[in-house]
Amino acid sequence: MIQLDDLTISKKLFILIIVGIVALIVVGMFGITTTQQVNSQLEQLYNNKYAHSVLAIQAYSDMLNYAVEGYRFSAETDMEKRKDMLKNNVEPFAVRFKEKLTAYESIPMADDEKETVTKLKKLSDEYFTIVAKANSLTLEGKIEELNKIRTEQAAPKRAETMAEIQNLVNLNNQSAYQYYSEAQSASVNTIIQIIIVTIICALILLVISWFIIRNLTRRINILTNGMDEVGSGNLSYRIGLTGKDEITHIGSSFDSMTGNLEKQSFEINQNIERSKRANVAIMNMAEEIKAGNIDATITTSDYEGEFFVTVQSVNDLVHAFVLPIKEAMNIVNQFAAGNFAIRYDNRAQVRGDFEKFKQALDNSGICVSDAIKEVKIEVETLSSVMEETNASAEEVASTTNMLAKSSSSVSLLAERSGSGITQTLTAMNDLSSTVSAVATKAEQASVMAKQTVELSEKGLTLAGKAENGMEGIIHSFEATGSNISDITSQMDEIGKIVGVITGIAEQTGLLALNAAIEAARAGEAGLGFAVVADEVKALALESQKSAENIATIIGNLQKKSLEVSESMNTVSSEVKAGNEAVTETLSVFNEIVKAIDVVHNNMTEVAGATEEQAAAVEEITASVHEVGSLVQQTATEAVDSAAATEEVTASIDQITKAISEAAASVQNISTQMGTFTIS
Repeated sequence: MIQLDDLTISKKLFILIIVGIVALIVVGMFGITTTQQVNSQLEQLYNNKYAHSVLAIQAYSDMLNYAVEGYRFSAETDMEKRKDMLKNNVEPFAVRFKEKLTAYESIPMADDEKETVTKLKKLSDEYFTIVAKANSLTLEGKIEELNKIRTEQAAPKRAETMAEIQNLVNLNNQSAYQYYSEAQSASVNTIIQIIIVTIICALILLVISWFIIRNLTRRINILTNGMDEVGSGNLSYRIGLTGKDEITHIGSSFDSMTGNLEKQSFEINQNIERSKRANVAIMNMAEEIKAGNIDATITTSDYEGEFFVTVQSVNDLVHAFVLPIKEAMNIVNQFAAGNFAIRYDNRAQVRGDFEKFKQALDNSGICVSDAIKEVKIEVETLSSVMEETNASAEEVASTTNMLAKSSSSVSLLAERSGSGITQTLTAMNDLSSTVSAVATKAEQASVMAKQTVELSEKGLTLAGKAENGMEGIIHSFEATGSNISDITSQMDEIGKIVGVITGIAEQTGLLALNAAIEAARAGEAGLGFAVVADEVKALALESQKSAENIATIIGNLQKKSLEVSESMNTVSSEVKAGNEAVTETLSVFNEIVKAIDVVHNNMTEVAGATEEQAAAVEEITASVHEVGSLVQQTATEAVDSAAATEEVTASIDQITKAISEAAASVQNISTQMGTFTIS
């Protein structure tokens, strides 16, 4: 048995169309058959009775013409013309008459017609025999016998023959009327039978249409009720249609859609809650960073999925900023303590601009360490030279004391003093060169310290660039926004399903339009099609309205997604506020610059002290030259040796004082250099 639920709408409409076509074919075939019967009777009437009537009338006409030409033949006086008229005018009509009878016999006849034709042939033969005898008498000129034969034999025989021909015509007319009556009766019967068959086919079509319409109406009402339930917000409702037609497919698709909607709604609510939690955690961390707690983090174990990735990314981003800042603070504190051997910890992995920042800090330590190392070397050299100079000064002092005790040995002591002074001049020249080298190195150290300040300022600039890294947090929010976009795309997929339902409704409307067209073509027999078309069209409109309701629900969900996206934008603004807190941490780098400025100032003081030493060495050298002059004067003017000795003693005191001051300065520089730790 055929289950209507398993038939598609197109098959159901096709069944209606086929039944209507079969009904039309049955009615048409029945009408054609009856028409063929009537046509057969009319054809028989035409081929038989009409032909018989024409032949009978023509035979009647030939018989009359034969008689007329016979009278004309008898009236002609010229013998030659008589013969000619007999041959050409009289006898041909007899031949034609016989041909007409022969043709009449060749057409099917009734029994009474056969008897009449047989009798007519006999009478006509007798008549033609009598007339032939009369014509012979005419040619022979036997007028009396001719008149007697015509009067007694020919005329009665002709009248009898003509009467028989008339009888044959009457028989044909009666037979034709009978055929006409039968055809008329058959036509009436055909009309009645066609009406009966049409009514039966229409009833069958209406019954089938009623079953199909009832099936479609019931199933579409179930579908409409389900759509109304879902439209009112009951996403757990399922239609549960069974069958294989389009309505079942629509119901299954709708159930799948509502299931997806229910699942998506639950997931959306969960994602919104997770997003709120993640946003609150990120905002709290931003507030802590803003308050100066750069060790603030988010507990990732409270999250899962994409929110876990987002929170972990925020932690990684903050960690990537905090580690370089902490390491830089440690290095700057070591620099401030004088430890320039410290270097950036290689275990702290840095990339990008932080790699440049690391190199800048390491280069600062290396440059300052190298400068301090060279200054230490020069200070040690200066210290050794000062010791030699002090020894020479003591020797000069000893010599001058000897001059003060014994003026007798002034010459010898003067020579010794000259030698000591020469050595002192040599030492002072070496000391002057050393002090100049120390001054140069101190100046280079000052330049290096200045370069270190510039590198620190570059490090400050690079640390400022780190401020832009907080934008990565915003990118994390963009990833969350991507999740919202995925939800929106799933909403679009649901919209496509609604579009499919709308397309099916439009296709159903087209099928209804086709059914209406077929109904219009079928006329009264297609009224059932028209009813079905109207019902299907109405159901298609209801389906389309339900699809529009679903589209409205999807639009509301998309609005909720938009509100979540706006919330993400608000949180992004809070993260930007946290970015300002990161900016405050850059003040640490200002402390780095200040510490390196202290180093620069110390190196400047070293350079100043070295310049003072250079000035003192110049004074010592001048004094030594003066002592040399005095010694020479002592050698040439022994008389003035006492006064010269006193002057030399005073000069030696000045030299000793200058050397002591230079030694103290060197000791001060050495002490200051000792505070620095270098690599």
